[in-house]
Amino acid sequence: MKRFPLITTARFFANALLGLLGLAIFLSAAEVIGAQVFGYPPFTRLVLHDLPFRGQRFHPEKWGEAGSCKGLSDWECAEKEASCLRGPMVRDLLHNYLQPRITTYEKVAQLLGAKEYDVDISGGNCPAYSLGMCSGLGLDYDSLYVCFGKDKKISKVGHIQH
Repeated sequence: MKRFPLITTARFFANALLGLLGLAIFLSAAEVIGAQVFGYPPFTRLVLHDLPFRGQRFHPEKWGEAGSCKGLSDWECAEKEASCLRGPMVRDLLHNYLQPRITTYEKVAQLLGAKEYDVDISGGNCPAYSLGMCSGLGLDYDSLYVCFGKDKKISKVGHIQH
Protein backbone atom coordinates (compact mmCIF):
# COMPACT_ATOMS: atom_id res chain seq x y z
CA MET A 1 0.00 0.00 0.00
CA LYS A 2 1.33 3.35 -1.04
CA ARG A 3 1.29 6.15 1.52
CA PHE A 4 1.00 9.79 0.59
CA PRO A 5 3.36 12.17 2.30
CA LEU A 6 1.66 14.62 4.63
CA ILE A 7 3.10 17.61 2.78
CA THR A 8 1.63 16.51 -0.56
CA THR A 9 -1.82 15.96 0.98
CA ALA A 10 -1.71 19.33 2.76
CA ARG A 11 -0.63 21.05 -0.46
CA PHE A 12 -3.53 19.40 -2.33
CA PHE A 13 -6.09 20.63 0.24
CA ALA A 14 -4.54 24.11 0.31
CA ASN A 15 -4.81 24.33 -3.50
CA ALA A 16 -8.39 23.05 -3.38
CA LEU A 17 -9.33 25.68 -0.78
CA LEU A 18 -7.66 28.41 -2.82
CA GLY A 19 -9.59 27.26 -5.88
CA LEU A 20 -12.89 27.37 -3.97
CA LEU A 21 -12.04 30.80 -2.58
CA GLY A 22 -11.25 32.02 -6.09
CA LEU A 23 -14.52 30.65 -7.39
CA ALA A 24 -16.45 32.34 -4.56
CA ILE A 25 -14.74 35.67 -5.30
CA PHE A 26 -15.49 35.31 -9.02
CA LEU A 27 -19.18 34.51 -8.42
CA SER A 28 -19.51 37.40 -5.95
CA ALA A 29 -17.95 39.78 -8.45
CA ALA A 30 -20.28 38.51 -11.18
CA GLU A 31 -23.29 39.17 -8.90
CA VAL A 32 -22.10 42.71 -8.09
CA ILE A 33 -21.35 43.53 -11.72
CA GLY A 34 -24.65 41.97 -12.79
CA ALA A 35 -26.49 44.08 -10.23
CA GLN A 36 -24.86 47.24 -11.59
CA VAL A 37 -25.50 46.36 -15.23
CA PHE A 38 -28.88 44.61 -15.03
CA GLY A 39 -30.31 46.10 -11.84
CA TYR A 40 -30.52 42.76 -10.05
CA PRO A 41 -27.89 40.09 -9.44
CA PRO A 42 -28.35 37.47 -12.21
CA PHE A 43 -28.19 34.36 -10.03
CA THR A 44 -30.52 35.86 -7.45
CA ARG A 45 -32.89 36.96 -10.21
CA LEU A 46 -32.88 33.45 -11.68
CA VAL A 47 -33.63 31.75 -8.37
CA LEU A 48 -36.16 34.21 -6.97
CA HIS A 49 -37.87 35.58 -10.07
CA ASP A 50 -37.45 33.19 -13.00
CA LEU A 51 -37.50 29.61 -11.71
CA PRO A 52 -40.93 29.87 -10.02
CA PHE A 53 -42.47 30.57 -13.43
CA ARG A 54 -41.07 27.53 -15.25
CA GLY A 55 -41.71 23.83 -15.20
CA GLN A 56 -45.20 23.03 -16.45
CA ARG A 57 -47.02 23.19 -19.73
CA PHE A 58 -50.13 25.35 -19.79
CA HIS A 59 -53.45 23.50 -19.70
CA PRO A 60 -56.65 25.59 -19.54
CA GLU A 61 -58.30 23.00 -17.27
CA LYS A 62 -55.43 23.06 -14.77
CA TRP A 63 -55.36 26.86 -14.90
CA GLY A 64 -59.06 27.09 -14.12
CA GLU A 65 -58.88 24.48 -11.36
CA ALA A 66 -55.89 26.24 -9.77
CA GLY A 67 -57.94 29.45 -9.50
CA SER A 68 -61.11 27.82 -8.18
CA CYS A 69 -62.07 27.51 -4.52
CA LYS A 70 -65.21 25.50 -5.18
CA GLY A 71 -65.95 23.20 -2.23
CA LEU A 72 -63.13 24.59 -0.06
CA SER A 73 -63.34 26.32 3.29
CA ASP A 74 -62.11 29.92 3.56
CA TRP A 75 -58.85 28.70 5.12
CA GLU A 76 -58.27 26.05 2.43
CA CYS A 77 -59.06 28.60 -0.28
CA ALA A 78 -56.55 31.11 1.15
CA GLU A 79 -53.87 28.41 1.28
CA LYS A 80 -54.60 27.36 -2.30
CA GLU A 81 -54.52 30.94 -3.58
CA ALA A 82 -51.11 31.51 -1.95
CA SER A 83 -49.55 28.25 -3.10
CA CYS A 84 -48.48 29.30 -6.64
CA LEU A 85 -50.28 26.53 -8.55
CA ARG A 86 -50.46 28.66 -11.70
CA GLY A 87 -46.93 30.06 -11.53
CA PRO A 88 -45.08 27.17 -13.21
CA MET A 89 -47.36 27.50 -16.29
CA VAL A 90 -46.49 31.16 -16.92
CA ARG A 91 -43.37 30.65 -19.06
CA ASP A 92 -45.21 28.28 -21.41
CA LEU A 93 -48.14 30.71 -21.60
CA LEU A 94 -45.88 33.64 -22.45
CA HIS A 95 -43.89 31.76 -25.08
CA ASN A 96 -46.61 29.71 -26.77
CA TYR A 97 -50.03 31.26 -26.21
CA LEU A 98 -49.99 34.95 -25.29
CA GLN A 99 -48.31 36.61 -28.28
CA PRO A 100 -48.24 40.44 -28.43
CA ARG A 101 -49.92 41.91 -31.54
CA ILE A 102 -51.35 38.45 -32.40
CA THR A 103 -53.46 37.03 -29.56
CA THR A 104 -56.91 38.64 -29.21
CA TYR A 105 -58.91 39.53 -26.12
CA GLU A 106 -61.39 36.77 -26.94
CA LYS A 107 -58.65 34.13 -27.17
CA VAL A 108 -57.20 35.23 -23.81
CA ALA A 109 -60.63 34.99 -22.21
CA GLN A 110 -61.06 31.53 -23.74
CA LEU A 111 -57.67 30.36 -22.42
CA LEU A 112 -57.60 32.02 -18.97
CA GLY A 113 -61.22 32.79 -18.22
CA ALA A 114 -62.59 36.14 -17.08
CA LYS A 115 -60.12 38.61 -15.59
CA GLU A 116 -59.84 38.47 -11.82
CA TYR A 117 -58.85 42.11 -11.27
CA ASP A 118 -56.93 44.98 -12.91
CA VAL A 119 -53.35 46.08 -12.27
CA ASP A 120 -51.64 49.33 -13.20
CA ILE A 121 -48.94 48.74 -15.82
CA SER A 122 -47.19 51.87 -17.15
CA GLY A 123 -50.14 54.08 -16.26
CA GLY A 124 -52.82 51.86 -17.78
CA ASN A 125 -55.20 49.33 -16.28
CA CYS A 126 -54.61 45.79 -17.52
CA PRO A 127 -56.60 42.62 -16.80
CA ALA A 128 -54.78 40.35 -14.35
CA TYR A 129 -54.90 36.83 -12.97
CA SER A 130 -53.61 35.72 -9.57
CA LEU A 131 -50.61 33.38 -9.57
CA GLY A 132 -50.12 33.08 -5.81
CA MET A 133 -46.99 33.79 -3.78
CA CYS A 134 -44.46 32.61 -6.33
CA SER A 135 -41.42 34.87 -6.56
CA GLY A 136 -39.05 36.46 -4.11
CA LEU A 137 -39.31 35.05 -0.63
CA GLY A 138 -42.93 34.03 -1.08
CA LEU A 139 -44.27 36.97 0.91
CA ASP A 140 -46.05 38.89 -1.85
CA TYR A 141 -48.57 37.83 -4.44
CA ASP A 142 -47.73 37.64 -8.13
CA SER A 143 -50.05 38.35 -11.04
CA LEU A 144 -50.09 37.59 -14.73
CA TYR A 145 -51.11 40.77 -16.54
CA VAL A 146 -52.34 41.05 -20.12
CA CYS A 147 -52.65 44.53 -21.63
CA PHE A 148 -54.60 45.14 -24.83
CA GLY A 149 -54.36 47.77 -27.54
CA LYS A 150 -57.22 49.50 -29.30
CA ASP A 151 -57.32 46.64 -31.79
CA LYS A 152 -58.17 44.22 -28.90
CA LYS A 153 -54.85 42.38 -29.37
CA ILE A 154 -52.22 41.94 -26.67
CA SER A 155 -49.91 44.94 -26.39
CA LYS A 156 -48.01 43.83 -23.25
CA VAL A 157 -47.96 40.67 -21.20
CA GLY A 158 -45.91 39.49 -18.24
CA HIS A 159 -45.95 38.84 -14.53
CA ILE A 160 -45.54 41.25 -11.67
CA GLN A 161 -44.98 40.93 -7.93
CA HIS A 162 -47.01 43.21 -5.66
